[in-house]
Amino acid sequence: MRLPFRSSSFAGAGISAVEMALPTPVYNSLMKGELSILFTVDLFNEGIDIPNVDTILLLRPTESATIFLQQLGRGLRLCANKTVLTVLDLIGQVHKDYRYDIRYRALIGGISRQIQSAIQSNFPRLPPGCAIKLDPISKEIVLDNLRSSVRNARQHLVQDLKALGHNTRLSKFLQQTTYDIDEIYSKPSQWHCFTELRQRAGFDQPNAPQSFLKRIGRLIHVDDEERLEAWLHLLESEDTVFNTVLPRRSAQLKLMLFSIFSDQNQPISTATHLLPQLRHHQHLRHEIIDLLRFLLNRIRSLSSPISFARDILIRTHATYSLQEISAAYNILDRNGRLLIPREGVFWHKKTKTDILFVTLDKSERDYSDTTNYNDYAISPTLFHWESQNNTSPTTPTGQRYIQQGESDTNVILFVREGKKDQRGETTPYLCLGPADYVNHKSERPIKIMWKLKNPMPNWL
Repeated sequence: MRLPFRSSSFAGAGISAVEMALPTPVYNSLMKGELSILFTVDLFNEGIDIPNVDTILLLRPTESATIFLQQLGRGLRLCANKTVLTVLDLIGQVHKDYRYDIRYRALIGGISRQIQSAIQSNFPRLPPGCAIKLDPISKEIVLDNLRSSVRNARQHLVQDLKALGHNTRLSKFLQQTTYDIDEIYSKPSQWHCFTELRQRAGFDQPNAPQSFLKRIGRLIHVDDEERLEAWLHLLESEDTVFNTVLPRRSAQLKLMLFSIFSDQNQPISTATHLLPQLRHHQHLRHEIIDLLRFLLNRIRSLSSPISFARDILIRTHATYSLQEISAAYNILDRNGRLLIPREGVFWHKKTKTDILFVTLDKSERDYSDTTNYNDYAISPTLFHWESQNNTSPTTPTGQRYIQQGESDTNVILFVREGKKDQRGETTPYLCLGPADYVNHKSERPIKIMWKLKNPMPNWL
């Protein structure tokens, strides 16, 4: 049955408004399941609750992720006799500028390249009980569209920013569009950030230091309240606070922020000029503040201080770059520059801690046969780890590992999935926290079983 009227004016008005537009017998027949098929135009996008609807047929495209999800929601109501919702989305020869990336991002998340990979692999990571199937022709149409979207990604961002206007800040842009934060900072090394988008849109002059532009994207891994709130306070404070002598904990947090933006070839003490520069470039400062607030709102797991090293601002289940870890532990070379651990292990003498850095997915391109260690989780609390090839149980380092309990030393485990993220940037490390020795076997390398004091987060 096709209803011979449009009722977009009732969108969002609730069931009572729909009942006003929809003849009562038709509505009742649909509720009872006596009416099998109903075609409407702009009528059931939202504000209707008929739980036994088990099939949705979409016959025209929309670039609104909100409307698309609302349309899906008409069939996602739970019903005793309904075990599955079937959605038939008919893909036609849409305009070349149609944005399939928006639609699929609403369904599975991710950036355009990740969506493209998911479609090519037939959606291998959907939640249990869910499936998305594309016929071969539709699959090629969508992939061609996504390839074009990837090529023109920055252009789309600029166009959407222009449409929102000159006064748009990052926070509003994220609220008003469906973009993922990774798309705005898709290639930090090429200065991809929101300030760069404003410059391309003609809103601002390109006078911000490029060293800042290419490093803002290095903030998006930060996921604990202490860092984010301290950095927000620092950036939002008045001029007089910038050069104030801070308490030790605040000064260390400030140093961790500097480690992200400073030049690694310069002594970290010279980074004090960074905050005055940020204050001078107002839009750049606004962007960082908005980004930090966005990150604060999306924290997905609780972090906790490490009991034996409360003066070291590293928290269990928080994520850090190598630079931040070095700054937190004050690991400097003789010239006062941050010393970045390169070997996967670091002995921090002051806290008597072995810091272990683990990359789980080791590609042949990045790791040789002698460094491709077999590291993996066995359970939420047990982790298998291999020492460096030159370490045996009889060496001082090996003895420190296997005699950990008796020698009163500590072990902190940092892990990351791969060496590079989807943007091609160096992947930061998640701190799994303190670990205790369980057992070992073999030598050169030693295969050690560690037991984490805190179970890994469920999402990991």
